[in-house]
Amino acid sequence: HTLREGTLLSRFEPVGPDGRPASGADIAVRKDGRILVADAEGRAVHVYAPDGGPPPTPAPTATAAPTAEPSACRLSGEHTVSPSIVSPGEPARVTLTLSADCPPRTRLSGADVILIMDRSSSMAGDPLRAAKGAARSFVELLDVRFHRVGLISFATDVTLDTPLAEDVASVVTAIDALVANGETDISGALEAAADHFSDARRPLALPVIVLLTDGRDTVGTDSPVGAAARMMASGVSIYTIGLGNDVDEDLLRVIASGPDKYFRAPTPTELFPIYREILRLVVSTGVVAEVVIDDILPVDIGNVTGSARPPALEAPSRLTWSRPVLPADGMTVDFEIRPTRPGRQPVSVGAEARFVGDDGIARRFVYDIPEIEVRPPTPTPTPEPFAAFLPIMYREHCLPAKERADVVLLVDASSSMEGEKLVEARRAARAFIATLDLGRDRAALFAFDEHAIRLAPLGSDEAALDAGLDALTLGSGTRIDRALDGALAEITGAAPAPGPRKAAVVLLSDGGQSGPLPPVFDAADALRAAGIARYSIGLGPDVDRTLLSDIADPGGFFFAPRVEDLETIYRRLAGVVRCR
Repeated sequence: HTLREGTLLSRFEPVGPDGRPASGADIAVRKDGRILVADAEGRAVHVYAPDGGPPPTPAPTATAAPTAEPSACRLSGEHTVSPSIVSPGEPARVTLTLSADCPPRTRLSGADVILIMDRSSSMAGDPLRAAKGAARSFVELLDVRFHRVGLISFATDVTLDTPLAEDVASVVTAIDALVANGETDISGALEAAADHFSDARRPLALPVIVLLTDGRDTVGTDSPVGAAARMMASGVSIYTIGLGNDVDEDLLRVIASGPDKYFRAPTPTELFPIYREILRLVVSTGVVAEVVIDDILPVDIGNVTGSARPPALEAPSRLTWSRPVLPADGMTVDFEIRPTRPGRQPVSVGAEARFVGDDGIARRFVYDIPEIEVRPPTPTPTPEPFAAFLPIMYREHCLPAKERADVVLLVDASSSMEGEKLVEARRAARAFIATLDLGRDRAALFAFDEHAIRLAPLGSDEAALDAGLDALTLGSGTRIDRALDGALAEITGAAPAPGPRKAAVVLLSDGGQSGPLPPVFDAADALRAAGIARYSIGLGPDVDRTLLSDIADPGGFFFAPRVEDLETIYRRLAGVVRCR
């Protein structure tokens, strides 16, 4: 597809020179438009170029997805439109969510793999040479975006040759350096692996051991069975490989995590396919990967170009989002539509999510289709004019509060705030801080993108607040819920200060929540329950005015159409915060 417009240039099934499909382990694009595909099976990189016009887009067909195993992750999602009733040409926002409900064993973000290799004297010659080649291939094909690998070798002694890391080169170097000599200490090797997992294991990674030996445990004083049982009880998955005809098969079957995790290699030449099969089993465990969300729109309900959040690949009447791995907290996408045809109608022809489950099988999740009602506006008669004399109540009138104020400023630091927005946000925040009486009042400063970052703690140090504004930098994402949670923790966790105090949170954003919406409302409710006043400022035309209004106190939402309006709004807010 073209980079900016998303126009389809070519669709093809990648094959190698021999006509067999390329595995497609990774992909890159050169400046001249040619596509490079890494073929893990063929251990090659193939280069492709567009040839002729693109073929037509195939119409989606409803096909049955394979039934998931009981231990597999189950996906769920919602497809909604808000508001559900509009006038012709008025905007509405379509939202699709996707999340995975995984058993505890599959709530993983990859694997931590320790290769345990026998280098006793019986491995000398072809056995060790073949073992090195097979292990080297295993390590080279491991996708270190998600997985880590380490190496332990053993003979009479046991050594941690390389700790768990993404550094494939150091593991390959350590494998090549192995020399056969000595006896066989299987139990010591397993104990060393257990100790290293205790120190270096990632909490959300599947711990895996791949143990290769050609002999029997001749050194260890403790049985390897006990060490293996303790690790399996803590969630470690153990694969064992017996090489040759003198192995203790009964032992290797017992210390493997299951009957399907023991492999026998009568000759060294059979090691390579065994390592490849173990690699396939390891990398397909615990990751919901290759996620694609597709929404096909009716002809008369097109999307507003460029409105998708996050940006989508846009084609006529179609939007597509993709992620290599489904995040632990799920995925939310949305876009704007402007329907024109009156009546009740579906907002989609079909919407689905395609993914590869934690069991390695490709599946589909089909969304329900919401409907929107387009109602022409009802004309209202123009009332007859009449004279009236009304009392005036000034909105700006203030009865100064007797309490001191504790105020937390939350400033949107997503990438959409770049340029003039950020400059004016700093200027307006400084004007707000200048109106506070920092001899009596206290203020804190947070920036938020995908995370909430405290730039200045709650206190009366104007210099610290000023330095925090200077340190404000931009990132990706807009997690309003995490910003509100951070403000609540800052106020409730602050050291007590003298006298009664009014606590308030002032949030500025130019967009909307980039994650799920329920946590935003939960965070706002927690602030309300704690007696903390909530104010919000929406900047620019793309802001989610409905959301910011819902999380603020009644009358606590302020809209700034232009960046020039920010300082005026902040000054007004300063007065509101200090009023009863």
